[in-house]
Amino acid sequence: MIHSQLHYLIDEMRQHFNETARKGKGSFGFYLGILKRVPIQKLYEFFSLSKQPEVKNSKKLFWWLVKQELDKVSKKLSPRKFEHK
Repeated sequence: MIHSQLHYLIDEMRQHFNETARKGKGSFGFYLGILKRVPIQKLYEFFSLSKQPEVKNSKKLFWWLVKQELDKVSKKLSPRKFEHK
């Protein structure tokens, strides 16, 4: 059952990427666990970019974009480390 916009998008992505896993990598829960930390508008943008005809591996591009976004978010949240001289 689709409960939210994110659930709908994940379902659409899994169909586009031919994901059929019920557990583990590629499963609905796998996608949800990672993608819930990314703003929904960014996900739509990344998915749209990955579906462009000139893209050779759309799934790889999508997950690379997600990783870049998560890295940006984690850098904002992590405390700064001070160097001792």
